[in-house]
Amino acid sequence: MIRSLCEGIISITQMPSEFSKDALANTNTFFVMKLVHKDDKLLACNLLGLNYKYMSLEKGTAFMKTDGVCLIKVPLVEKEHVEIKKQRPSREDVAACAVRRNDVKERAEDLSEKEWLVLKSIGESLAYNNSTLQKVTRLSNDEIKKIIGRLVEKGFVRYAYAKKKGVGRKQKIYFLFSYGEEAYRQKFGEYPDIVRAKRKRKDVTHEEIKRKVMDVLGIPDGRFGRFDIIAEDGPIEIETGSNRNDQIYENIKKSVEEFGFARFVVVDEVTYNAVLQQAAKYSFESGKEFKINIITIKEFIEKVCGKFTYFRFISFTSWKQWELYNSKWMCRSKHMRSISYSKCVAKELALFDCIVLIMYQQIFKTSYDHGYFDLD
Repeated sequence: MIRSLCEGIISITQMPSEFSKDALANTNTFFVMKLVHKDDKLLACNLLGLNYKYMSLEKGTAFMKTDGVCLIKVPLVEKEHVEIKKQRPSREDVAACAVRRNDVKERAEDLSEKEWLVLKSIGESLAYNNSTLQKVTRLSNDEIKKIIGRLVEKGFVRYAYAKKKGVGRKQKIYFLFSYGEEAYRQKFGEYPDIVRAKRKRKDVTHEEIKRKVMDVLGIPDGRFGRFDIIAEDGPIEIETGSNRNDQIYENIKKSVEEFGFARFVVVDEVTYNAVLQQAAKYSFESGKEFKINIITIKEFIEKVCGKFTYFRFISFTSWKQWELYNSKWMCRSKHMRSISYSKCVAKELALFDCIVLIMYQQIFKTSYDHGYFDLD
């Protein structure tokens, strides 16, 4: 007790043998709980005036010393386990929060014209990987890699890995995180998917595409509940480009949750890109394994029920799987590619606005064979 200031101090230590002797001498009340190390137990014995054999305390018990020494017991209270899962903020959450809006504004202040061009191309689904970004932006691959690194670091862009069948490098499928969508809105006045929807083709309607698909597959008229079409082997969703990202996301989610896979017939390549991006986002956020099949209506009709482009998303949700994959990658590579790969994944997780309880990595592998993607 600091008498002159009418103040009291509570000191807590797990190593009383290392504690200040002056502090111990000026302390009036002691609580001694279970100690492990011999030096700490000996000091407690001297402090309490007890035999060493009494230092083996049970859980919930402690010695208290004021003028005398007594043994106290605290009843154990078991609380119901509550798992708190922090959700990533949606773009509406970001826009509604002044702190987050200002944070996005500050992050976007130093973006260059080229960086805005790349962000805009990804947001409007004009491009989804390095090769398509090169075609759209006319930037070099090195420039794109540098820009993507900056956008990922700022929390605007996320990606999933994809690998073609056979020998070939893995590619990255990019999509905008909610902070990236808010940055786009602040810069251009509207969300990117709304801008994309305004450019949709006017000559093709949802009902026309649906009718063509049903005619080709020989599906009779009927009601299919929450889905556009239910074929013998599962659902088919129609995307004309008018849906926002969250609507495409929900269409993927409901198909995967009910059937274990999703299948889309889309109006054009931009809508194809949008579906692919939202599938990557759903896999990234949910950690679920699922397949998705996508084809444009032109290819579907020209090839007479042409083959869908097939993707399969895989997530590694345990340390054992992560270590197994990483060790295999090390064996295949003569240089330290896996180390930079691991750092990249850790960086991705760290940038998310969440608490990571179990580290997981999402591997988005695909392979290409005459318009057909598969896992090797």
